[in-house]
Amino acid sequence: MDAVHLIAMTLGATWASGINLYAAVTGLGLLGVFGMVELPPGWELLMHPLVIAAGGLMYMVEFTADKVPGGDSVWDAIHTFIRIPAGAVLAFSGTHHVDPGLALAAALVGGGLSAANHSAKAGLRLAINTSPEPFTNWAASTTEDGLTFSGIALAVYHPVLFLSLLGLWILLLIWAIPRLWRFVRAAYRQVRSLLGRATAPRVPAVVGPAATGSDRTPTGRRTENAFDTSREAGVPPLVIQVQISGSWHDLKEIPGDTPQVHLVGMARKLKSSSITQKVRVFQKVNQPGRSDTGGNVLLEM
Repeated sequence: MDAVHLIAMTLGATWASGINLYAAVTGLGLLGVFGMVELPPGWELLMHPLVIAAGGLMYMVEFTADKVPGGDSVWDAIHTFIRIPAGAVLAFSGTHHVDPGLALAAALVGGGLSAANHSAKAGLRLAINTSPEPFTNWAASTTEDGLTFSGIALAVYHPVLFLSLLGLWILLLIWAIPRLWRFVRAAYRQVRSLLGRATAPRVPAVVGPAATGSDRTPTGRRTENAFDTSREAGVPPLVIQVQISGSWHDLKEIPGDTPQVHLVGMARKLKSSSITQKVRVFQKVNQPGRSDTGGNVLLEM
C-alpha cells in the first residue's frame, strides 16, 4: 500500500467516524473480509466477526435513534465521548506500523477531524430540531449515512479525489461550524427566555403602600391591576401556552377580557419565532366543589 493510499484511508476512516462511527467500522470490516481492499496491519481487527456484528448492531440502533427529533441530539451528546476518541484510535492503529511519530501525528489529526465533523453534525441537528416536523431529521440522517459510505468508498478506491474533496470539506467546516453554533446559542437563549417568563412571578401593576399591608394608595383609592378587574367582573384569566419538544408550558397569564385580535397577534408572533411548535390560548375555568382547575382552549396555531 503506497503512502497516498494509506493517508487517504486513514483520513477517510477518521472523517467518517465523526459522522457515523458504526457505519465506518462495519463498512471497512466488510470490505476487508470480502477482499475488496487491503486494510493496514493495524486494522485487521476490524475484520473480526464479533467486531463486524457489534458494529452492524450499533449501526442499526443509530439508524433508528438518528431519525427521532430530539432523540438524535441526545444520541450525539452521548457520542461526543465515543466518536472523537474512536477517530484518534483508528488513525493511530492504521499508521503505527510505519512510524510511532507518524502514528501520534495521525492520531492528533484524526481526532481533530472527527471532532470537527461531530460538531458540525450535532450543531446541524440542534438547528433542525427547532422545526416541529420529523421529515428534515429523516432527510439529514439519510444524507449523513450516504456521505459516510461514499466517503469510505472514495478513500479506498479514489484516494487522490478523496483528499482533494477533503480539503474543500475542511474549508466548508471552517465556514459553517461557527454559524451553526451561533444559531444554536441564539435558539437556546430564546427557549430559556420563554421558559423563564413562564415561571416568573407576576408583579403588580401598581407599587405603593401595598408593601406595608395596605391595599390603598395615599389618596385613599384602592390599587387594582387588570387581573383584579377581570376577576371581579367574573371573567377567568387566560394563559398563553407554548409547545416545546412535544410538551406544553405556561408562558404568560393575561386578563380574561383581552380582545381576540390581541390574542391572535401574540400567538402569531410566538409562532413565527420557530422555537415553539404550537401556541395556544387556554382559559381557566374554576369548577365549584373541585380543587383542580379545568379550562377551554380558545385559540391554537
